[in-house]
Parts: sequence; C-alpha cells; structure tokens
Amino acid sequence: MSPNDGLTVAVVGATDALGAEILAVLAERRFPVRRLVALAPAAAAGERIDWQGDDVLVRDVAEADFAGVDLVFFAGAGDVARAHAQRAARAGAAVIDTTDASRADPSTPLVAPGLSPAPAAPAAGVFAAPSGLALQVATVLATLEAAAGVARVTIAAWQGAAGEGRAGMDELRDQTVALLNFRDPKAQRFPRRLAFDVLPAIGAVGEDGLTAAERDLAAQIPRLLGRAVRVDASIVRLPVFVGEGARLNVELRAAFGPADARAALAAAGLEVADAAAPGPSAADVAGRDALGVGRVRRDGSVEHGLALWLVADDLRFGGASVAVDIAESLRAPSDAGAR
Repeated sequence: MSPNDGLTVAVVGATDALGAEILAVLAERRFPVRRLVALAPAAAAGERIDWQGDDVLVRDVAEADFAGVDLVFFAGAGDVARAHAQRAARAGAAVIDTTDASRADPSTPLVAPGLSPAPAAPAAGVFAAPSGLALQVATVLATLEAAAGVARVTIAAWQGAAGEGRAGMDELRDQTVALLNFRDPKAQRFPRRLAFDVLPAIGAVGEDGLTAAERDLAAQIPRLLGRAVRVDASIVRLPVFVGEGARLNVELRAAFGPADARAALAAAGLEVADAAAPGPSAADVAGRDALGVGRVRRDGSVEHGLALWLVADDLRFGGASVAVDIAESLRAPSDAGAR
C-alpha cells in the first residue's frame, strides 16, 4: 500500500454489522480512502450504503475485480473469505480477514498491533485479525505475563447475538418481540431460541467436547502471546445484542496480588474498576474502544492464582478497531495512525 496517496479500499460484508462498523471507524480516524468499493454476497448485492455523504452501490463479491484495490477488509461470513481472500491478495491487495477463515492457517500472520507485529510496509497478502475474545484475553494476559508469568488460564466466555452479524441481532429482536406478544419465536440463525435463554455452546460440539470457536480461541492465545501457554476455554451465547466478556482464572508463575494486577492493567490502558465495584458491564463499554476489567481477586484454588472479569464491545474493540489498527500498521510508520 502506498504510504502517501489515498487508497482504494474494499469492504466485503459492507451491509453487515461488522462491515458497517469498519466503515464507521475508517471515517472516524480519517483513514485515507480515495475510493470505496462496497461488496457483499449476492443476497445483499444491489443495496446502497452511505459513505461520507456519497451513495455507494453494494456489488456482488463473486463478480468483483480486485485489480487496483489496495486494501480489502473481509467481515461477515467466513466462507466468503475462504472463497475470495486469496483471490484479492493475488491481485496485489493487502487483505485483512476478520473472520475465522484465515486464523486457522498457521502460515497466515495473526496480527494484533501492540501484541504481535505486522509485516513491514508496504505489504500485500492475507493478514488474519484475532477474534474479539482472543484479543481481550491476550491483552490482559500479556500484562500479567510481563509481571509474573502465566502458566495456565481457564476462560469462561460469553458472546452476544452480534457474533452472528446483523442477522443474529435481528433474530434476537424478533424472538424477543414474539415472546412478549405471546407468539412462538422462530430460530433460524441460532440452533434454538436465544431470547430469554442462554445457549451453552456456539456451534457444534465435537468428539472432544469442544466447539470450533473454543478450539479457535485456545489456539490464538499462544500465537498472540508469542509462547506456549495452557488454555481451556468454554464459550456460551447470551441474549444480548452486542458485547463479549469472560471470567478468567489465571495461574501465575510468581506471586502477584489483586492490587498489583489492577495497577498494572490500568497502567496498560485498560479500564479497571475499583476493588469493590461490581462492574464493568457490557453497557459500560458499548460503542467504545475500551476493554473493561473488574472483579480482580485471588483464586485460592492454585498457589499463584488470580480471577477477573473482562468485557468489550465486540463490534468495536475486538472487531472494527483492530481491523483498522492492522491497516494502519501496514502503512509506513511515519504515516500510520494511532487509536
């Protein structure tokens, strides 16, 4: 990507929730977009979106010619990225894949500015963004690792309906309205009704008892930290529209108390609640690039144990903002922006 000129930027999944959020963050940061190309699967092609006052037609990604496109964001369904990300990279674009399509490939760089470095700019190819939960957990663990070393972490995580995109949020809304009006709710995006319930797994459970999302989360943490660490993860779906959070139980290699942990995490730029505060909640971080941490306390089940709660807006902190962070890091350092 040229460090000096405006860029031709394509957003695949421009009509979905995360794609729309990427567009919003690009505008907020005044990222140098010379021309925007809005793409989506065939079902959404023909829709129109607003881009800084311009009416932009959304085109079918299957028919898109990526020649001359500098930067491509993939948001939404992973199967779309599997079908078209490499095609865009072969055309010379830097491709930032926010889906699960590229993360499973160990040869694809998993990039999170501040945790793992981006290749030197200018760069073309496919770059995987971490999942929102992985970014949250790794951000916390990186601080604890630097202070006391991390031996093991157990993650009990939740994800809201936005994890299934705009269709997931729409389904939660429709189910809620149906139940409040004494009608039977329909489950299409989710395997069963989500409204007023908790789904104990996201996706199919394999023979090992884990889902693909749980394996994906456990695999990303060591890559983001740059070393092996034992991880056990469970992820459930909650009936909230936007947000992701987790309770972490961290086994450290050396003594490091709750007060020290709160101070270190705050110094790293995280929003840390007071010791007696019950928060933060998903509403406290909604719409912001913030990672909230609270309930920091000793875990007495191991010698050097800490337990804590963390939460973020998955469309912002763990979604659009990290994608644009990667785009900025792929540009020349003197020209790259900052969050």
